[in-house]
Amino acid sequence: MVKTAVFTANIIGFKLLEKLHAFNFYPQIVTYDTAFRRTNQSKDFSFFEDKFKIIYLQNNTYEHNKNILDRLDCDNVVCIDWTKDFFKKSRPEFNVIQMQPSLLPKYRGYGCISEQFEKGVYQSGVTFYKPSDKVDAGDIIYQKTLRIEYDDYPEDFIENIVNISAEFIINVEKNGLKNYKTLPQNEDEAFYIIRKRSKNAILDFGRDAYSIYNQIRAFSRPFFGAYFYSNGTKVKVFRAKTEKWQGYFGEPGEIIKNDENGAEIACGSGTITLSEVEINNQTYYNYIPL
Repeated sequence: MVKTAVFTANIIGFKLLEKLHAFNFYPQIVTYDTAFRRTNQSKDFSFFEDKFKIIYLQNNTYEHNKNILDRLDCDNVVCIDWTKDFFKKSRPEFNVIQMQPSLLPKYRGYGCISEQFEKGVYQSGVTFYKPSDKVDAGDIIYQKTLRIEYDDYPEDFIENIVNISAEFIINVEKNGLKNYKTLPQNEDEAFYIIRKRSKNAILDFGRDAYSIYNQIRAFSRPFFGAYFYSNGTKVKVFRAKTEKWQGYFGEPGEIIKNDENGAEIACGSGTITLSEVEINNQTYYNYIPL
């Protein structure tokens, strides 16, 4: 049987290990020491140490971890939510397979989940590919299309990513790569995105309700949340719905109604109802104290 290791981190990696455990499948795991990678996406994998053999790294390049990683007993490494240029300067003896949560060559780069939700993309997918000198530009090994429904959020999309990734990893362990035919990416269709920052999550109620809804979805959990300020207090928004699609219903940002169904706010066109927000680290559902 082919031996496979998984390089993964963060929330997606944590959920992936949960899924692999549900399948009673325990490949070698490589992740970052939580003391090295401290972001809002970081997760502590020690919970899985009695189930998986886990190697912790304290640097994000292969060269700095070569002595540790050269001892890996594997034929293939599958990288899920892993540093894209980790192997940039080196090609180890094992095969490296990377994953991008988009239909490459579209949406190359970091932050593509948020980007697709903000753009209102409804047909996305997962791509497994070989590394190359350019980020996310290697030959495609396997792709699977995913539909993003109107009421989906990143958490729903990530759940689908994890399911597909787990199935792919198990198949690679059983059969290697012999059943996959690699295809080069079409560079004419390729484009890169700019990594999202906090400033990209500021809500402008002067925009139309649909655009605001997509922006809220884009930065919803597990990300840091779209936000605005009310009376000088930061309000993070994690769930909402378009109440009225278009038309004038009040000055942008005006609270039209605030009850057990949420706070309905006028937009440049249409209205949007906020149903889950965070204020001063306190989460509020439905009735919003604005």
